[in-house]
Amino acid sequence: MTQSATVIPEIPAEQCSSLLPALEYSVEREVSGLEVTPKAALLLREYLQGKDTLPIRIFLTIGGCGMQSFGISPEALQPADAVFKRDGFTCVVERRILKQYGPIKIDSDGFAFRLSGKGISPLTGCGTCAFQCGTRGGSRCTGVCVTCEAPCPTGLKIRSRRKQRKAAWL
Repeated sequence: MTQSATVIPEIPAEQCSSLLPALEYSVEREVSGLEVTPKAALLLREYLQGKDTLPIRIFLTIGGCGMQSFGISPEALQPADAVFKRDGFTCVVERRILKQYGPIKIDSDGFAFRLSGKGISPLTGCGTCAFQCGTRGGSRCTGVCVTCEAPCPTGLKIRSRRKQRKAAWL
């Protein structure tokens, strides 16, 4: 027997306000599913300043080497979304993603967002695989990931050389 897929229509922004109270109530009863660091909140406010106030969607994507990561994009509210109001902006996440990978953390290094959740780490450009496959098999690591939790061998070498040069100058 063939099952038909359920298509959820996009809800126009003007109709979202009627959905927000019910969705917010259900989210408030859940364990905190979203953490936004102060640095990320500042960057989000700067990004959203003077723009339309669409919610910020957190979504799951598959990148190089088949690794899953979170993405972030302004997008309209959908019926299956959990809604979070934080620091003057609204974030939405599909409930099934939140249930499987939550709690989700939005952090920032001051230039970009770093999203993580249960079993999903932010993309760093380092690590055992983490997208450092070059077009000819070479590494693209520049060693700039000073906050990387799992630096790749190339990044460690580059950072070590930089420390040696800095020590020589002092």
